[in-house]
Amino acid sequence: MVKFEKIYNSRRFLKILIFGTAGVGKTHFSLSFKNPAIIDMESGSTFMCEKFKNALAFHTKSFSELCDAVTEVEKNIDTLKINTLIIDPITVAWASLLDSRIEAKKIKMLRNNPKADFDNLDLSFTDWASIKRKYNSFITTCLNLPVHLILVARAKDEYKVELVGGVMQPSKIGIKANCEKETSYVTDLVLRMEFENGQRYISIEKDRTGTFEIGQKISNPTYEFFEKNILLKYSKSASEPKQELEEVVSTKDAEKELIRENKLQEIYEGFKNCTTAFQLKTLTDEVEKSKNIFTSSDLEMLRQEYIRKHKEIPSNHNLIPAGV
Repeated sequence: MVKFEKIYNSRRFLKILIFGTAGVGKTHFSLSFKNPAIIDMESGSTFMCEKFKNALAFHTKSFSELCDAVTEVEKNIDTLKINTLIIDPITVAWASLLDSRIEAKKIKMLRNNPKADFDNLDLSFTDWASIKRKYNSFITTCLNLPVHLILVARAKDEYKVELVGGVMQPSKIGIKANCEKETSYVTDLVLRMEFENGQRYISIEKDRTGTFEIGQKISNPTYEFFEKNILLKYSKSASEPKQELEEVVSTKDAEKELIRENKLQEIYEGFKNCTTAFQLKTLTDEVEKSKNIFTSSDLEMLRQEYIRKHKEIPSNHNLIPAGV
């Protein structure tokens, strides 16, 4: 049963996407958070071991190993004493997932044809659906961890295409995070880090907490700054509700849909084949009990079938039940 309730504070951990050009300090900023563990996909943390002596690190370029590392954190979070998980960069994670799918297709093609030509190899809609499902499940698992999550992304140029002199031409309008395009939707903050006039600063591109203005610039940002301005407001909040994994939700929805289809088919066939008023009444009672699983169009179809059958069967049953 669906039950609505009042909105309440439940966020005690920040989920951040930070991006910027090379060397602006994204990794350094991320490691400034409390008790960090970094899944380092480009060895950007190796020169920071002296400054962040208590930080934990795992190095990989494999999306599969990345998932294994997150599972390890999930299982042993108390033992590891982690408060912050950093994936640096999420750009490489997304690229690795795409590459693995392409390589899997190549292997399959070679098994079927040792002389297979890869020149026209491309990802199908089925491939993309599988890739997105895998990535979304990974992101959901990360979001459900009771830690701060920082996704570090490389930057890429952003363009718009305009008609100039009768010709469509691209022009650069800025930079954006180089990662799977919907990643920014799931984080609380999207931060663009830059280095200017000898100073690092971040620009707020998204703030779900309502603490900052979009476009606001913050110089030399640290964990303590976000703790003071955001986290302390939610320090006594209730635990965050966990999100279900996409494949789990899809399985549940599929099961409900199969139940609906089977029940609809059963009752519809029952109407078609019933021959007595008693059978007709039994079927309408069944519709009444099951109406919550049916759509309005399902109920209308059953209603029309009831009316048709009601005219065929002599009875004193003259009222159409509420369900149909």
